[in-house]
Amino acid sequence: GYSDLAALGQAAVALQETVRPQLEQMAAACERIAEQARRQSPSGVVSQARSIQRLLEGITSRIGILSPLEAGINRRRRLIDVPGEVSACLDMLAPMLEAARIETGVDAPTGGVLRVEMRPESFARLLHVLVLNCLDWLRSGDDRRIRVRIWSDPETCHIMLTDNGPGIPKAIAAKVFEPLFSTKEGGRGMGLTIAKHIVEQHGGKIYVDPDQRRRGANIHIELPNKRSRSTLSYNA
Repeated sequence: GYSDLAALGQAAVALQETVRPQLEQMAAACERIAEQARRQSPSGVVSQARSIQRLLEGITSRIGILSPLEAGINRRRRLIDVPGEVSACLDMLAPMLEAARIETGVDAPTGGVLRVEMRPESFARLLHVLVLNCLDWLRSGDDRRIRVRIWSDPETCHIMLTDNGPGIPKAIAAKVFEPLFSTKEGGRGMGLTIAKHIVEQHGGKIYVDPDQRRRGANIHIELPNKRSRSTLSYNA
């Protein structure tokens, strides 16, 4: 429906920003290959060809964010490792984040496994939406950071996305997930609504963390820990 169409728009923005630098690098690598070939330097040609291969692999992984919308919503979920998926998503967004000079980090337990039931593509869409919002909130300043903290209790996997920007005023904290609400001039106000939709489809909650002692925006996601498949009666 409309939420999937809006999600496609969000995904397209992320795709454009993360793929463009790699396409530019590929064009430069092709030019170097042509120059190496003219100079008859086989080792240089092989090196540049491998560089293009790596860039193509990166582009393929980024295009994967659109696959849920192309393939429909009837594919079954599977268990995913949350810290691993967070790191993979940040790697995909690295060209955009590096261009914006934003430092990222992941804080997760070193022992044990934190798993939830979700398609990796859905998780990528969720994290992309949140990171794009952080980019909007971090438009100014030299020291800009986004961190993802992950922890769990017996029933719940917690994911906290934080930045060191101006934060979300308490007066609008409950409204930022509402459709068409936006503090950005010209904004459509659907990004966080999409994030809320994805989280709630998977039996979770998302909210602005009320602890005002931490600087910046603090988006808290709660998702059920691994559950028996016999208790899962729906697909998403």
